[in-house]
Amino acid sequence: MSFQFAVTLALLLGLGAMFLTLRALLRPSNLGFNTDGLVTLDVDFPGENTAPGSEVLARIEAAVTRLPGVQSVAVAGHAPLTGGSLIGNVEFSVGGRAGTAPGTVIQVVGPRYFRTLRTPIIQGRPFEPTDGTRSAAVAIVSATFARRFFPGRNSLSARVRLDTPPPGWARVVGVAEDVRESAPETTPQPEVYFATSQMSFSAEPALLARTSFSADVMLPEIERAVKVAAPTYFYGAQSVEAAVRKATATRRFTLRALGAFGLIALVVAAAGLYSIIGYLANQSLRAYAVRMALGSTPGGVLALVMKRAAAIAGAGIALGLVGAWGIGHILHSLLYGVAPTDPAILAAAAGVLALAWFLAAYPPARAAAKIDPARLLRGE
Repeated sequence: MSFQFAVTLALLLGLGAMFLTLRALLRPSNLGFNTDGLVTLDVDFPGENTAPGSEVLARIEAAVTRLPGVQSVAVAGHAPLTGGSLIGNVEFSVGGRAGTAPGTVIQVVGPRYFRTLRTPIIQGRPFEPTDGTRSAAVAIVSATFARRFFPGRNSLSARVRLDTPPPGWARVVGVAEDVRESAPETTPQPEVYFATSQMSFSAEPALLARTSFSADVMLPEIERAVKVAAPTYFYGAQSVEAAVRKATATRRFTLRALGAFGLIALVVAAAGLYSIIGYLANQSLRAYAVRMALGSTPGGVLALVMKRAAAIAGAGIALGLVGAWGIGHILHSLLYGVAPTDPAILAAAAGVLALAWFLAAYPPARAAAKIDPARLLRGE
């Protein structure tokens, strides 16, 4: 019986850890953007890159922007969570100090990119329509880039450039919150953003649309509008929430499995405790009758039966805490920023087991406390 409670506790702790993991991964503050109503459109152009001010992209952007319910549309070299990041080396100069930032994500985006994603600009400003080919080159760096390469320096006094042509320097005008480019659980990489109006970019850019309604509701309307505006170049659209669901599919399956097995184990443990306590209480009725005849109260008998049930459940909980270590070891690669022994998870699991203990033990304990000792002893 104690083993059943141990298994139940271990499963509940694993369930709680997986739930908190998913909640942490899907927070906008972790992803770096808000997924609600966000749609990505994939566009494929012939050739190696797309020149600034592409007429086709402008036509697609205008067609989507005109749709009712669309709040904002932006162009990007790739969409977040797609794993299509361009990685390269970026040279930088800040406060008389120069260096190279290896393994930097290079992203080329339109002026409404950060507003569309709802990615906070924590210092400086986003790109503006006035940032064009006739104005000074500008760039935005991620918070990780600024912390790693500009420690103790004013990021807005820095300049950056790619180590491949074109070699021109771009002045840093803003620092953006980190955006997860490949998966929600990955450590943010340093990232530098350049403006689409100042730099050529991928032959397969992405358009991102923020809508007032559910992305799934807007997808058919957006696809129809883009196919009319540029039927040759458009080849797909999806909600960002769908991409997030795909990226967290294994964790969601594990959460459902732990939930199902945890519920089954909880019901089995509670039913087993009810049966055992009922049997033990029935076997001890004469002893309880003698206690009551000698002055014990019904409340004292009820407490005695409940304590016996608590001893069984308590032993199981102690074993379950050991099992939590095993669950944590098994789920280690799936957990993010939490462990099964997290105090909040322990408190929630303990509360569930305490409720199961009470519901299973109280009915037989109450029945034992309501016996008539005189009648029972006379029958003996």
